[in-house]
Amino acid sequence: MNGVVDLRSSKPGWKWLYVGGWACFGLVLLLASHSIGMLNQGDYGRAIARFLHYPLGPEGGFGSPQGVVWAFRDDPRSPAGGGGTSSFLFWAAVWLQRLVADHYSVLATGLVARIGLLFCAERLGACLSRTLGGGLALRFALGALFALALFAAHNVAFTNALYMEFAFVLFLPVLVLGLFRMDTRWGQVALVLGAVMCGAAKAQFFYLPALLGIALAWTAVRTRQRPGWVIVVGLALAQVLALVPLARSGYTQINYHHATQLGSYLAMSPAQRAAYAPDGSIERCVGIDAWGNRLAGLDAVRLEPGHESCLGEVTLGARDVLAPYLHHPGLLPGLWLGTAPTHFTVDYFHLDQEGRYIVPVDGDAYGPGQLLVSLSAARDRLIGPWVALVLIAAASLAGAGGVGRPPPGLATALLFLAALAASQLLVSLVGEGVRDLSRHWAGAQLAIDLLVVCLVAWALCFMSLARQRPGSATLRPLQVSRSLSSARD
Repeated sequence: MNGVVDLRSSKPGWKWLYVGGWACFGLVLLLASHSIGMLNQGDYGRAIARFLHYPLGPEGGFGSPQGVVWAFRDDPRSPAGGGGTSSFLFWAAVWLQRLVADHYSVLATGLVARIGLLFCAERLGACLSRTLGGGLALRFALGALFALALFAAHNVAFTNALYMEFAFVLFLPVLVLGLFRMDTRWGQVALVLGAVMCGAAKAQFFYLPALLGIALAWTAVRTRQRPGWVIVVGLALAQVLALVPLARSGYTQINYHHATQLGSYLAMSPAQRAAYAPDGSIERCVGIDAWGNRLAGLDAVRLEPGHESCLGEVTLGARDVLAPYLHHPGLLPGLWLGTAPTHFTVDYFHLDQEGRYIVPVDGDAYGPGQLLVSLSAARDRLIGPWVALVLIAAASLAGAGGVGRPPPGLATALLFLAALAASQLLVSLVGEGVRDLSRHWAGAQLAIDLLVVCLVAWALCFMSLARQRPGSATLRPLQVSRSLSSARD
């Protein structure tokens, strides 16, 4: 281990300054994030219906619409596969809380989750700092950037909620940490565990282990270093498990309905719809969701209730969802152009922009959590849809070895996070259309947040190489690692 980053070999004064500074920073984030919650828009039941009964109301007696205290079921049952890995985490938390309480607290589970996020952020900073050959100052700076990305209101709010994205938010940093430490057994375990928990968190992440495998294979070809059997077998198992929520989902037909009527069909022009379905079936139902609410267009955010839904009139399959895009290749770019200006935001909303997901836990005020809400607002202003695409392209180029040749772990992280963000932007559009799209893009937004910090590390790596040897930005990966390991602040 590089002595400059190892706390055990640092001077006692600097060591305690680092530990004390990180403890204070973490405490501020924990206190601020406690007040940030998410409205339950009817989807909590997918993850907790088999073991939690109904919301009793918020802790402390404050009025709150999302319910942070829940009753235990008298006959708690194990989670269903369709609930994803988040359901298993909530189930485990239920059994632990039953030992000490007569109700389930969302906030107690969230606190444990956020402590885990803090630990993971510090480890990520330590690993990247070691790779860059930096000292405690760089370690703290990178760890703090990861922590701020994870604790921004739009990400940390999922820890105070019962949505299926809970496991994804909690374990994507674990997966990235595994990428940085694949040379160790615990790093390989973290990588596989992250792939299982993220890939099987929700149906829309079903392909994540395979995507990770492709990124690892690309890095292996570049570095001529084969991944160990633990990673190969683990990712194969992870991919099988990631298909369970997709196969066991009870909402498949609803998702297919929204993917077409509020997706590809809505993006078609009237002439295209008439040519695609001459019987007029598309025109009659286009823009109407499963509950009879009509969406006027791709950029519309208000649904008009009282319309007749076509859900159930025909049984749809994956082929029906993909067929319009094969018939009209321009539909997908049209969907992006029509939806991104409105729906690409971390101020997630449900159906219309008055139904904001992120709310104060007590229904009143964020208190110190306003700092994290402001952080999300600043993020929204800085990273719009086109900036996000530029960041994804830059990370893809760097991760593939086109610019700067970052060390293997960082290269794979850049490549994987870029591919995950880009694919989620597309999968969410194709899979469920425009309805509730901003929250469906939450996985892509988290990947972009982590990607930004990795890009900062890559920029430092690139500048370090440029300072050491002019023209050294094209060194082979192993040479880069050796050069960086000898660098000092």
